[in-house]
Amino acid sequence: MICGSRRARAVALAALQAAREKKRKEGRGSSYDPRALPWAGFSQPFRLHPPRRERRGLKPRFMHRLVFSPKGWEMPAQGSALGTEAHARDLFLLFSSARRAETGGHPVPQSLAKVTLHVIFGTKMREPMIGPSVRKDLHAYIAGALKRLDCPPIEVNGAADHVHILCRLSRKLSISDLVEEVKKGSSKWMKTKSPMLRNFYWQGGYAVSSVSESNVKEVKAYVAGQEEHHRKMTFQEEFVSFLKRHGFEYDERYIWE
Repeated sequence: MICGSRRARAVALAALQAAREKKRKEGRGSSYDPRALPWAGFSQPFRLHPPRRERRGLKPRFMHRLVFSPKGWEMPAQGSALGTEAHARDLFLLFSSARRAETGGHPVPQSLAKVTLHVIFGTKMREPMIGPSVRKDLHAYIAGALKRLDCPPIEVNGAADHVHILCRLSRKLSISDLVEEVKKGSSKWMKTKSPMLRNFYWQGGYAVSSVSESNVKEVKAYVAGQEEHHRKMTFQEEFVSFLKRHGFEYDERYIWE
């Protein structure tokens, strides 16, 4: 955090207003030169520590002074490797607002992703260990785990021997990490629910397929209707059908372990 005096803030605000007014009157492009701004003749010390340190009676950690030179704003050497990072951070915070004013407030480029996944995995050897008394709570736990992983759940449901997950995938997480975290946490949680569940395990593998945005509602309805669906089809039949429909290559001797 950069803390300065009221004078520093007033000068910075005046600079922003002047740059905006100059752009409006002259109709200039987005060229940017910090030396042309009104704050160019001003030198003000900034402390690189939270102000609460002073309120707690602690001494400041660093004191840096930004000085304007022929090259622009510079920070005198402090004999510390931190000076370079602090310098860059200070200049960015000082000039970024003015830069936005110069460029007409255009947004910063973003990295966007919206990937929807349909994940299926079962209990080890398809053992029917997820009874009605614990099933809803398990699904709620998995939904909470997905939220903590920044993978918003759309629908979580299943039967006695497996679970379906329809969710968004976080940009910061791989599919394998997502499944591993959900399995690990929910398996531990299940073991605490009953002495009969102390040997609860998920199967080692899983199946996952992406879902186009146009099919999300359809897949959500399918996942929500698991109880009705499995009155006509076993999990084994459903899982193999899922693999074939999405073109997976698999060996059925090993997918249930």
